[in-house]
Amino acid sequence: MNASARHVEVEPEALDVPAALGDERADDAPIERACQIPATDGLLLGATTFEPAAPGPRRAIVMASATGVKRVRYREFARFLTRHGWSVVTFDYRGIGDSREGRLKELKHTMFEWGSKDLAGVISWIDARWAPSTIAAVTHSIGGQVLPFAGNHDRLSAMIAVGSQKGYWKVFKGWGALLCVTFFRLMPLLVRLLGYMPMRLAGCEDLPPEAAREWSRWGLHHDFVDREGRSLNHHHAAFSAPVLALSFADDPYAPPAAVDKLLEFYRGATCEHRHFSPPDLGVKEIGHSGFFVGPASETLWRQALAWLSQAVR
Repeated sequence: MNASARHVEVEPEALDVPAALGDERADDAPIERACQIPATDGLLLGATTFEPAAPGPRRAIVMASATGVKRVRYREFARFLTRHGWSVVTFDYRGIGDSREGRLKELKHTMFEWGSKDLAGVISWIDARWAPSTIAAVTHSIGGQVLPFAGNHDRLSAMIAVGSQKGYWKVFKGWGALLCVTFFRLMPLLVRLLGYMPMRLAGCEDLPPEAAREWSRWGLHHDFVDREGRSLNHHHAAFSAPVLALSFADDPYAPPAAVDKLLEFYRGATCEHRHFSPPDLGVKEIGHSGFFVGPASETLWRQALAWLSQAVR
């Protein structure tokens, strides 16, 4: 990890957080609207906005999804944040869900564009439409890798990274490393054979071919690199807002070492890494998405919200 990061194994007694964080508006249903938000190149992204029913100072959160995951997975978390006074935007990356147009095989979209064009466009839209006093980001998995590619990431006041990791295969151990390197080496072959990367069996959306090839490069290289092998790491180094990384003992896709590896790229930020064990939360599993949809989610949400309230005040 970078020199400013610290890794914390969360103990059960540390999981207690205030029952109420700020002004919870449990009786006021969030105002939820489906819409389209333009990326920086004009491509329209399927999005949903969540706004508090009661008026108040505007604070906003942009949600950066995991690979091939549609924004609906983050709906309940967004509603929770809105009940605590935050306005939230969830959206689908280009080529995914409601942001997919045309035949998947013909799309040229990349993961770099998910950050440089899509996230950048959403951040700009939030600023122009809501003019919030602060904007924070919550990322899931690949979201924490691509967020710094947004050229306006300096507008962000904080980031919570859930299961966000550097997927370089050598960071994994044992069978995990073998499965990881096999997956990333097979990916270009599957793309060549099918014209896209099939992901539906994993509960995700199929990926555009160039996005899949890029993902493979990042999984087989210790750095983030473009098609010509040039490093993209300077984008992460320029990110300076505080970062809270969350990982879980039963998440095979984001083990602690892979999360710490990602934080090394954020060398300009003050980073904290909290690692949770399911038994400490009184549940059997959390995994890669349990923060957002599992039985321990509200406890974890309150942890995240407490940190966020401290980070942006």
